Amino acid sequence: MIGPPARLRAVKTPVASLARNAGAMTRVVFRLARLVAATGACYCALLATDALARVFPAQFEPRRRPIALAWIRQLRKSIGQRAATSGPVPRGQVFLVLNHVTWQDFLVQDLFPHGRLIAMDSLRDLPVLGRFFRALDYVFVSRRREEVAHVNAEVRRRLNLGQSLVLAPEGVISPGRSIQRFRAALLESVAQDRFPVHYAATHYHTPWGWPPPSRSVLFGPDPYYRTTEGKIPHSQLEMWGPPRPFLPHLLRLLSLPYHRFTLTLGRDPIIRDDRIALANALHEAVSRLFHPID
Repeated sequence: MIGPPARLRAVKTPVASLARNAGAMTRVVFRLARLVAATGACYCALLATDALARVFPAQFEPRRRPIALAWIRQLRKSIGQRAATSGPVPRGQVFLVLNHVTWQDFLVQDLFPHGRLIAMDSLRDLPVLGRFFRALDYVFVSRRREEVAHVNAEVRRRLNLGQSLVLAPEGVISPGRSIQRFRAALLESVAQDRFPVHYAATHYHTPWGWPPPSRSVLFGPDPYYRTTEGKIPHSQLEMWGPPRPFLPHLLRLLSLPYHRFTLTLGRDPIIRDDRIALANALHEAVSRLFHPID
């Protein structure tokens, strides 16, 4: 019988395991300290900028977003994420659609710093973090049906201003085994205006010999996706299992040597004049780029 590779045998020795655990603990402490320090520094800078913007709006209002983007870059480094793109990166104004597998997906902002995300309005009022999301000038969306027309009008207004937008039309994170149905409601404006829609698939990878992304990077079910009774839908619990606390997930993530985020981009944008046809075409296109996350 052929034995395991020498590298694998070495990892299983007590000395190697002890060194690995010590290294993981050191990373957690260092990265937590860096995360807190970077968030604190950027938050204080935002507080000062917000105060000055009330008196000198023309001079200081434009400085809010660069501070928030600097925080995103520091956040990505603090959690050990290495980001890369695969495929042709679109230039100029872009409406980009991608799948949604974990809270880290919003860090795609670092790859498209000129873009604004279409995000859930629950992010706007989060303690501390909400100030960053507001500074990033996101398009905030509620799950109330009566808000759809208003959001589509805002999407059209932003596009007419020349802004780029990023949307995850699944509307809720999934465990990375497949892509959930794309919801067409927020594609109404781009369909009516026949605006070209680019698409991409998100992937996460961890180093060989470490827990796969499904156990160390992904986190669910989505704590903000709830029924009118305030409960997480049963369909989400079936996919993810019972809700889990965030802190153990974060510590497990920080203990990795690194993890890789790859955005795989499609080649040609899609144009449809019907929102449902557009959603279905985008779902099919993203599915071709996607592969299940281990």
